[in-house]
Amino acid sequence: MIYVVQLLALGLGAVIGSQLPDIDQWLWFLAGSHRSILTHSALVPWGLYSLAQGRMPWWHWFGGGLAAALAAHFARDMFPAGWYGFALISVPFVGRLSGTLSLLWLLFTVVACWYLALLLIRQRSEVIMLWVAALIAFGTDYSRNGGENLMPMLALASGYVVAICLPNPVVNGRVLFHRWYDNLMRSLGR
Repeated sequence: MIYVVQLLALGLGAVIGSQLPDIDQWLWFLAGSHRSILTHSALVPWGLYSLAQGRMPWWHWFGGGLAAALAAHFARDMFPAGWYGFALISVPFVGRLSGTLSLLWLLFTVVACWYLALLLIRQRSEVIMLWVAALIAFGTDYSRNGGENLMPMLALASGYVVAICLPNPVVNGRVLFHRWYDNLMRSLGR
């Protein structure tokens, strides 16, 4: 029964996370600020990570699903039709970032969300569930907006690779990288 609750929490986190960043279109204090730096950041998963400490496992699964879904949403946002207007990250009381800074901010948030998702789940066997959450979010966003999928999926996977190379209790990315590098060098005959 507990696994059912955890999976439901993960799925709920994924569905909410896939749409949460776009809430800035409806918040009165962010009116006209689509892609606000407040909603297009890792603040919400960080807050859930802080709240989940010492709580039931379903909090961790909800937060992990939400963080993975946010990473997927931000990866899709990295590839707009053009870097102008509402594609740019909006900073309250400052204005919009440039296209380059907006892209870098979104890339940073993809990595940060994956990292927080890894901190939330805490077990290597559950990493696949984070990817399920990210794919649920990807599918939800795709069904709503359509668009090209290869580049956002590569950005999502790249953000994950960077996140696992950061110190975390789930995946030792440094060991994986060294194994991959050693195998590559052996196959190249060096």
